[in-house]
Amino acid sequence: MTRLILSVLYFLIVTPIGLLYRLVGRSELELDFRTGASSYWRMKKNFHGSRLPETALRPKLFLINQMNQDTEHLGLLAIFHYVVAGLTALFSFFPLLYAAVGTIFIFVARHGSPKPGEELPPEFLGWIFAVIGSLLFLLGIAIAICVLIAGCSLAKHRHYWFAFAIACVECLFIPFGTILGVFTIIVLSREPVKALFGATQT
Repeated sequence: MTRLILSVLYFLIVTPIGLLYRLVGRSELELDFRTGASSYWRMKKNFHGSRLPETALRPKLFLINQMNQDTEHLGLLAIFHYVVAGLTALFSFFPLLYAAVGTIFIFVARHGSPKPGEELPPEFLGWIFAVIGSLLFLLGIAIAICVLIAGCSLAKHRHYWFAFAIACVECLFIPFGTILGVFTIIVLSREPVKALFGATQT
């Protein structure tokens, strides 16, 4: 059972992220061979994309490296939010089965003819199924949209409190939402990340 769960997690979470990285041409490990390069050493870039001067001070280098690390963490969290938003939207269609069953009950109750010794299903039961299924579908789509917007906010470093609120809501959805929400709250609670969001908004 454990292997089955891990396999499902791998193909639902890790595989889509790997495919997304391949589509955008991003390689975190950089394992490709560089025949024309004299060295595999890569100079660290600062937040603005320019190379660091050789005479930069150590505290400044530390702050820039910390900012780069926070930016990478926010980017990864944004990708995870995109994946979770897609899965949430996909699972939101399942409650439509209840709505379809309720619609069938309503149709049979109004236009069906009962067999001898049997009764038709009550119409109110069909309305219960239809209303609950529709509400769950709309709720799932709304949550998926909010998670998607939170991912965009994390990627663009905007709408700090909206992303933070969505992370708190994600903690209610055990276990994947809880993991994603907790990590998002941890990253957003860092002072450099707050400053990063503030600098982007201003």
